[in-house]
Amino acid sequence: MKTNFLKSIKFRLAILFTVILFTFSGVIILLFNVAIDNYLSTRQTPAPIVHQNQPSMPAPENEPTKDNRSRYANQLEDIKKYSIYGLFVMAVISLALGYYISGRFLKPLNELNDQIFKLKSNSLGAQIKHPPDNEFGETMNYFNEMSLRLQKAFDQQARFVQDASHELRTPLTILRTNIETVLDDKNASKTDLRNSMGDALSEIDSATILANDLLTLSRPQSKIREPENMSEIINESVAMMKKIANTSNVSIKSTIFDKNIPVLINKSEIIRAINNIIYNAITYSANVKSPHVSVTVKQANNTAIITIKDNGIGIPKSDIHKIFDRFYRVDKSRDRKTGGFGLGLPITKKIIIDHQGKITVTSKPGLTEFTIHIPLSN
Repeated sequence: MKTNFLKSIKFRLAILFTVILFTFSGVIILLFNVAIDNYLSTRQTPAPIVHQNQPSMPAPENEPTKDNRSRYANQLEDIKKYSIYGLFVMAVISLALGYYISGRFLKPLNELNDQIFKLKSNSLGAQIKHPPDNEFGETMNYFNEMSLRLQKAFDQQARFVQDASHELRTPLTILRTNIETVLDDKNASKTDLRNSMGDALSEIDSATILANDLLTLSRPQSKIREPENMSEIINESVAMMKKIANTSNVSIKSTIFDKNIPVLINKSEIIRAINNIIYNAITYSANVKSPHVSVTVKQANNTAIITIKDNGIGIPKSDIHKIFDRFYRVDKSRDRKTGGFGLGLPITKKIIIDHQGKITVTSKPGLTEFTIHIPLSN
């Protein structure tokens, strides 16, 4: 977009520079002219009084004659006139000089504008090299950081679309195969049809769960917040997950350090977040000896602290920073049927952050610990 010349910062700075210099020079010239006028008025001494019959005295040698004073006055008047002419010449020179100097000052800004104009999806992450050590340089550094964040966000979005497409393709492919098989088999019995439709329904359920999870990640969380007791929330969540734990032969228990922990939350969302972590703890500790999961809650520093521990396979140190990435699975041998879609922890983190809380994790073989912090209600 081309800027109007008369409205450009460069032109305005040049005008400002000119006005300041013109005013300053005008004041100097005005004072100079006043000084000249004062000088001329003091040098025009009156002629001496000559009494009758008194001989006239000759003028001293150093006293200027009338002709000399006239010549000096004319020269000073010329100087005054030329100084005024020079003032306008200086205004033109200062305008040109101000325009040039402002252009030099604004050169980094023009470079920044060019980079922003060129920024496209295929050039995200573009950097401005050698930013100056001033305010413009600080702005350029912010631009460089923003550009890298945009590139990272764009790459994450591209991977998200690819992963989501891959996960959706599987149930759709199975669904299509089952339907085509039934349609091609003219001798298919009711039992075959029922089994095929059952498999198709299962894949539809999987696709529905995936779609709902993707919507949860993409849309804003509910802003409805109500007073709740986090101790009761933990008891309710553990009670809900006990059936799954018993099915997997995993023991689960809760420890409540403070009976009343007031929080302002969306209850269903927080229960979902906690259940996601408990479910993972059960899933990844089911095959170890004496598997168990513990859930504790207490309050400290005006915060509700929920800790979920398990003695499962653990998370590799090199992968622990990836567990909140979409479609990531700790155990690569697990598929979407045994390990889910890898969206549970990203959803959990989103819910916790939307509640102004935070979630951390530490892990080693035989011990994984998730800690959730949620602010107490006032």
